[in-house]
Amino acid sequence: RVIWQWKEILAWIVFHPDELTDLDKTGQSILHHACLFRAPAEVIQMILWQAPELASLKNPDGEVPLHWAVRLSAPNEQIESLLQACPESGTWAKDRDGHSPLSLLWDRHREAILEAWWVDRSKVQTMHAWKRIMLFLSCQDPNIPEKPLHVACRCPSPAGFFPLLLQIFKDDLLCPDSASRTP
Repeated sequence: RVIWQWKEILAWIVFHPDELTDLDKTGQSILHHACLFRAPAEVIQMILWQAPELASLKNPDGEVPLHWAVRLSAPNEQIESLLQACPESGTWAKDRDGHSPLSLLWDRHREAILEAWWVDRSKVQTMHAWKRIMLFLSCQDPNIPEKPLHVACRCPSPAGFFPLLLQIFKDDLLCPDSASRTP
């Protein structure tokens, strides 16, 4: 549900598409601001529909809008929209400190996920945080259905993340991808 203030912004986006790529005086895009102010999914999707290139646009600190969405705990729908517009931004886009959006999310939830793994392995895949992390490995290319382990092999992974993936998805180690390659 979009509240009235966001409806005005949606109307502005529709009628001023040529201004969407303008940056503010600090080098932030409208998409960075939409993530900062936790805009509804409809607003983010409309911005991306009008100017999909904004999903990969870095600010002066090297952050793409997805960095902000992750830092501010945006709902999964917004994160998924940003990942669909620019799948590589989740794992390859690094800010000035060398953090990707995936590494920020992993750093925030690593302890809880690893603790759940050691207490009851079956609970990890039902955790909200784990489902968010899996978005980063499932939105790479919607035309090529791949297992998370295959995607993770092609992407930079945060420290400690890949060994856990190997444990969780050990049955996929011998499964070939669309090019007949195993992880």
